[in-house]
Amino acid sequence: MVQRISPFVETKFGWDFGESGWNLGMDENLLKFSYLFDRNIDGVVSSLPTSPINGSAYYLTTDKRIYYRVANSWQSTPIPLWFQLTDRATGVVYKFNGTTLVAATGVNSVAGRGGDVVLTPADVGLGSVNSQLQVSVRTVDTIADLRLLSAANSTRVRTLGYYTKNGVGGSEFYYDPSDTTSLDNGGTVIVGLGGARWKAVVSDVIHCETFGTKCDGSTDDSNAFDKVIAYAMTREHSVITWKGQMRLTREHQVTITGIQSIIFKGYGSDLSQLLFTGGGNGLIVRAAVAGAWWLDITPAPRTGFSGMSIVTRNLTTGTGLLIDLKGIVGRPQRSLLFDDVIFRGHQSFEHTWAVGLALNNTGQAWFNNCRWIMGGPGQTTATGITISAVEGNDAAAYYFSHCEHLYGAAWISATDHIEGIYLTQCASGGSNRAMSWVCTSSPESGLHVVGGHYNNFIGSFYLDGVYHFEIVGCLFFHSETTPSNIIDIRNGGSYTITSNQFVGGPGVTNAITVQNSPNGDFGSVIDSNNFSDLGGTAIFLTPTSGHVTVGSGNAYNNCAAGLVDSGTTNRVHSRKWSTVFNLPLVGGVTSQNVNITVPTGFFNAAPEAADLQGLADWTIGFYNRAASTATNLSFSVRYLSGATMVAKTTEVYITATSKQ
Repeated sequence: MVQRISPFVETKFGWDFGESGWNLGMDENLLKFSYLFDRNIDGVVSSLPTSPINGSAYYLTTDKRIYYRVANSWQSTPIPLWFQLTDRATGVVYKFNGTTLVAATGVNSVAGRGGDVVLTPADVGLGSVNSQLQVSVRTVDTIADLRLLSAANSTRVRTLGYYTKNGVGGSEFYYDPSDTTSLDNGGTVIVGLGGARWKAVVSDVIHCETFGTKCDGSTDDSNAFDKVIAYAMTREHSVITWKGQMRLTREHQVTITGIQSIIFKGYGSDLSQLLFTGGGNGLIVRAAVAGAWWLDITPAPRTGFSGMSIVTRNLTTGTGLLIDLKGIVGRPQRSLLFDDVIFRGHQSFEHTWAVGLALNNTGQAWFNNCRWIMGGPGQTTATGITISAVEGNDAAAYYFSHCEHLYGAAWISATDHIEGIYLTQCASGGSNRAMSWVCTSSPESGLHVVGGHYNNFIGSFYLDGVYHFEIVGCLFFHSETTPSNIIDIRNGGSYTITSNQFVGGPGVTNAITVQNSPNGDFGSVIDSNNFSDLGGTAIFLTPTSGHVTVGSGNAYNNCAAGLVDSGTTNRVHSRKWSTVFNLPLVGGVTSQNVNITVPTGFFNAAPEAADLQGLADWTIGFYNRAASTATNLSFSVRYLSGATMVAKTTEVYITATSKQ
């Protein structure tokens, strides 16, 4: 079959299989297709250069064709109508109008508009865009180059970097002809030649590098970071991210207004750091108006922090992150979320925040896989996290999972008006305490500690005015000589301490100390704990310790003392014993003494009994401690009415709980 020519860019087709000449025609087609994918030219000329290089291409004005050099030979192709070409050196974009090349000032169809038009914000992603929209994007190396660019030859520009042509901090911008007043903010609005406002194509995610942060650990990024924060505060929801060590030389504040939320999201606590070197506070996040977020009818995401480290060169000064959200009665602030966040010093044990994180009047907060490293060995003044609220604000609860704390005075320091603190599989060591929760004006409740490892100098948990809590399944290890009460309970009650391991040394004064809990209605349980190698007492109950059941499951191994009850008004109960026996009642008396053999130690017990035959006309009347011995329990029985007893035998179930 005779070879035929396509009307589209003169491609060849129509050969029979194996026909002579088909291979040359196919080579020509492939070369033409490869150029049409490239579409770059090295110039507009009236004659081709005499010493061309392979890979070069030119628009020849004399015949309105593109010529491209391959294998030391010129090939050519016609240009389809409205076909776009880019100057390889300058990035200027042209299109062919059927007669000549013209600068591509727009597209030929946007939302029903014909002809050459200037792109508007709606055309480039901020509104409805025709599905056939084709936008040519010019590239420049840096933001400085963008400031030298007018909108004469392009309406869409991509920067290859912020300071250098390396891809770090690069963005895509569009020209907004309707804006003649916006200031250059160094990130999302760049003012070019002739006052052209170049607007970044943005999303909720703000990359700090696009505002000029270098994040190299040595450059002061404070000014650029301020611009990031200022822009984020103009938006309802923002995610701020960066990669590297952002060095900041002063305190930075974020003021949340209305229904805003903000998330700081790094690439991991080892990869994204805020390094503060100014000697004061780090990052402050505040709410402008108490309870303002309740104006929202469509809840936005939480404020949160993840994948980052807040680092200092301070010598025990300043707060790393302070959050004050001004919750009010009935309108607590939104929840906070912390995931993979580290609060620490920079390079030496002397570097530490005075307070790593301070939470004031916040909503609920969740912590997962976070760490507080408050200096190094011997540092006993820094605090990992402080939690406080003002009376009248709605209380909130705080949840910690798989978190770790090292060194300082305490990991958690809490005050009044906190609804609850929940620790699951956490660890604290090398500090004076893991927690100090002191409620001076009103008691609080809701501590829940499950499955942790605590190795602290003075004591792990100091709880004053805390009710309704439990500590379960933890290891408490104390090998120091410093006098200590591992769990120190004051002015509290209704607690459970069970299934824990207490391993100590000569410095342990008491593993568990209970004092000043006068309300006997708040019963508490200490049971199934293992106390080993304690230089002092395992369980020490001071006067007015309240109603405590010390269970039979506690084990004492190599302790100076097991249980010491120093109070005369405490209701302290320990092991339980029960039996069933036949009780012969004698007649003609109003009461009868009964003696029953008991295991050693149960003579000092208050017995309770039930008549298994249902003859509920009598009761245990008097526990005769004076007549009881180590293996004999003495008590009396009488009729409820006080009448003379009738002789008979009845089967009785009796229980006794000993007082150690």
